[in-house]
Amino acid sequence: NGYMHGEHRLDGKGYPYLKSTNVPLVVRWGAGSAGTVDDRLTIANVDIHATILQAAGLPNTSAGTSMLADRNSNGVPLYATESTSRVVRPPFCAWRTREELFVRYGTGEEEFYDYRVDPYELDNRVADPAYTTRVDELRGRARAACSDPPPGFGPTFDLPRWHPVRGGTTPPPPDTDNEKVSRA
Repeated sequence: NGYMHGEHRLDGKGYPYLKSTNVPLVVRWGAGSAGTVDDRLTIANVDIHATILQAAGLPNTSAGTSMLADRNSNGVPLYATESTSRVVRPPFCAWRTREELFVRYGTGEEEFYDYRVDPYELDNRVADPAYTTRVDELRGRARAACSDPPPGFGPTFDLPRWHPVRGGTTPPPPDTDNEKVSRA
């Protein structure tokens, strides 16, 4: 059910990591179904209801998206706006593809994992120069997806790229890319 039991030294739900978000779901349709399909969609519990409605030929009256509908295979934005556990964590916006995860927390901290070389999300590569272009691309996707941040999210993309979390402790010279995008 996505509950963290010490993975990444965390407890509870609502984290962007695979162990919290990648929970298997098995659905068995009746006779005459298309057969076995292994589709690694990002869904939420509300999507199960929407899928059942569509499979039954009924209109979708829920806030979910049917798993039978077309989806964007390039990634799906993930949002976390609040926590009901006693674990204190900042809100985040994340963008996941089949190969990578980019996370931007409300504190300005960022994480990037390449599942091809780090399937357990142990090595944050957000400051690795080899990934700069890809991190910037996923940051842009997350920025666009989270352009209307949830209440309390705080500043999201307003920290300069030289922020110590990204690597380095001194600002770059004025002529380098130090883009700031703020969301109020």
